[in-house]
Amino acid sequence: MTKEQKALFSLLLSQNEQSKEAGEPYLRAPRTALEEIAKNTKPDIAAAIVADYSTGNLYPEKAQKT
Repeated sequence: MTKEQKALFSLLLSQNEQSKEAGEPYLRAPRTALEEIAKNTKPDIAAAIVADYSTGNLYPEKAQKT
C-alpha cells in the first residue's frame, strides 16, 4: 500500500473504533475489509479523503466550531 492508502486505512480503523465506543454500528473484524477498501482506493483519492476528514470537510456537522 502507498502511504496515502495506509493513512486511509488508519483513518477507517479509527472511525470503526469510535463507532464501536459510541454504540453505533461497526465492523467486528475490520482489518481485512478495511485493508481491501484502502488498497482498492487510488492514492490520490485516499489522500483527498484523509485531507477532507482532517479539515472537517468530510463530516461538516462534526467539525469543530472556531
